[in-house]
Amino acid sequence: ASIRKELGVTVKRSANTNGIELPTASKSGNMTVTGFAKKMLDVYPSMKEEYKSHIAHYGNFLYINFFGESLIPNLKNTFENGTKKQIKKLYDVFEDAYLKGDRDTVNILVAVLCAAAYKNDNITAAIREMLDVDKHFLASFDNFLQVFSKNKKLFNSLIK
Repeated sequence: ASIRKELGVTVKRSANTNGIELPTASKSGNMTVTGFAKKMLDVYPSMKEEYKSHIAHYGNFLYINFFGESLIPNLKNTFENGTKKQIKKLYDVFEDAYLKGDRDTVNILVAVLCAAAYKNDNITAAIREMLDVDKHFLASFDNFLQVFSKNKKLFNSLIK
């Protein structure tokens, strides 16, 4: 890598997405970040090609970057223009991930919601209304929303 940098040689990755498989959910009932990504791809099928392109480009699933580039714009659109039924469907996935997810899953879930709500009062109100059923989830969202912009690395990765 050092020699390539000095000589100005760049390596291009091929963008063949044919052999890339979509993420799968765990059979044990626990939810991981990969399982959460699968659920989000089920809710937003248009993101499947973006997922494959992301894997082809980076070689790995960099979930914070992927959610920032692909999921958050879809969430914003759903919270601004979606019906109550669409938001309820989204909440069912979020609730399942919040209750059954590991620490990373719950953390990225709350961070993604905060990124979608960042500096948008209408989306914030819609998310609060959606989470009103689960006070603990709502408290997690409200508490992290206050400090979200102070975490520069996470902020820059999720807000595009």
